Amino acid sequence: MPVRRQTWKSALRELIEREWKVGEDFRSTDLYRHEEHFKKLYPDNHNIQNKLREMMQHLRSDEFIAFVDDKGTYRRLKT
Repeated sequence: MPVRRQTWKSALRELIEREWKVGEDFRSTDLYRHEEHFKKLYPDNHNIQNKLREMMQHLRSDEFIAFVDDKGTYRRLKT
């Protein structure tokens, strides 16, 4: 039986929950420091930063994070 891989969104959400508290701001560059972690999870993806930005939009739609400014600053909203 094949092992089910974690979704991009859930992997990113877990990282944010581990690194930042509710109400804390962080930058896209903070996420990019974890690029190697995502390369290990998804070795066939060669556009990690683009995928992280895409997943951040999904997490914003879920109201888990908010976009603070147009300079890549986000705020964690939920647990």
